Amino acid sequence: MLVTDQYANPVSGQRRVFRRRCRRHFSNSNPVVTGANGTAAQSYTLPAIAGLVTINATVTGVSNPSVFTETGH
Repeated sequence: MLVTDQYANPVSGQRRVFRRRCRRHFSNSNPVVTGANGTAAQSYTLPAIAGLVTINATVTGVSNPSVFTETGH
C-alpha cells in the first residue's frame, strides 16, 4: 500500500489502518506506519468460512479508503 501526497511523492510516517470486522486475522500490528518509501504492508488470513471479505485501508486526512476484496473457499 503506497501513500503519496498531491504531487505523487511518497509520504513516510503515516498511520495506515486496515479495518475488517474480525481483526484477529491480521498478522501485523494495526495501524501500520508507512516507511521512508511511503509504503505500508499488512497480511490477512482468510477465515475458514467461504465467502467475500472486504478490507478498508484508511489514512488520516484522506476521505476515500483503499478497498480490498478477497474470496475465501
